[in-house]
Amino acid sequence: MDRFQRIHIVEDLGFLTWTPDEETRPKPLSAIAGSDEVLSCLSSFGKGVEEVGEDHRAGWPRPPSFTTHDADLPPNLQPSAADVARSVTRFCCPCNFSLPQGMHQQMRTSQFPFSAPKIISLYAAQRMGCDIKRLDFVFGGSTLNFLASAEPLSDWERQNGPSRYACELLHVPGHESGDGVLFVSKMNHYVANYNDPGYQFERVLGANCGFGADSQQAFRAACNEPAKPDKHEHLQVIQIGPYSVLMSADSDAIETTSNGVTPVEIKCGNPRHFGLKVMWQMLSNGSQTLILANKRGRVNEVQTLFAAESRTFREMVQEHSPIVICLAEGNIEASMSKLRNWQRNGELQAGQVYELIFVGRGVETGLVLKP
Repeated sequence: MDRFQRIHIVEDLGFLTWTPDEETRPKPLSAIAGSDEVLSCLSSFGKGVEEVGEDHRAGWPRPPSFTTHDADLPPNLQPSAADVARSVTRFCCPCNFSLPQGMHQQMRTSQFPFSAPKIISLYAAQRMGCDIKRLDFVFGGSTLNFLASAEPLSDWERQNGPSRYACELLHVPGHESGDGVLFVSKMNHYVANYNDPGYQFERVLGANCGFGADSQQAFRAACNEPAKPDKHEHLQVIQIGPYSVLMSADSDAIETTSNGVTPVEIKCGNPRHFGLKVMWQMLSNGSQTLILANKRGRVNEVQTLFAAESRTFREMVQEHSPIVICLAEGNIEASMSKLRNWQRNGELQAGQVYELIFVGRGVETGLVLKP
């Protein structure tokens, strides 16, 4: 973190596991019957071998004593970094991903219950010992990149793309500053095809099967294996300038380091197009290791895996100059200050969802709040 001047890790809270009922039809949050329907999907949360406490409601699943692997790893958070490393070294490249067309369809919506509302992250963080009265913001896994890039979307992107962001204010009784907590995360719903190359790569690594010279058979098998509905998120508190932020971001895999259990980021794509995005994603979920599938090819055509490799978070940071990172940090803090000022001026009211968009070009770019 030596290249970051405004961002500092404060506390690693641990993981939560979200296990949806696959028989439940997707629905908007406004259609949820009550808190029990939401809490029933939160199957575990905690850190290391510690228990979160004894103050659970009746029927609340107790945090497990994470001892199901050789190291103290949370259950269901598979694969481990060691599994991933073994699989990566056995890939025979180049090889082609399977085309999703004609395979067993595995489509998942981002609506409840297949994704967890961010309020669950705040709830779990409190149960993990975080003093939520001191928090200023709750961010999703892609929020830092959105604020750092400060890029306006085209009209088509705003209507069709998966990158629209929302802000909502939640009043927390006894909040230290009296301002409450601002949630900033993606707002629009989308349907993910779990047979796309990125998901194929994740499932092949999770299978830890190696496959040797027949790597292509591995991808065909991955498409025929049902994708697990469980979602695993890593929670940490970071400081950005004067603001305390709860980060809640997807964890693709895990590894055991001298600092305990940490997430691993798995990414499929052409590294030339990553920019700062993957670095911010790794910072958001606390990953120290990136497992990269160097993929080429056009959408809806055969796509080829040219190499599978591992990189560290430090290496991803060092790809960018200190000036570039400093400017991006400045963009993040400036946007956060603007959001807090809107809230204090009464332009951002509790209970209402606002869309966040950047408008303008170059130095004239600015964040705009849209009800």
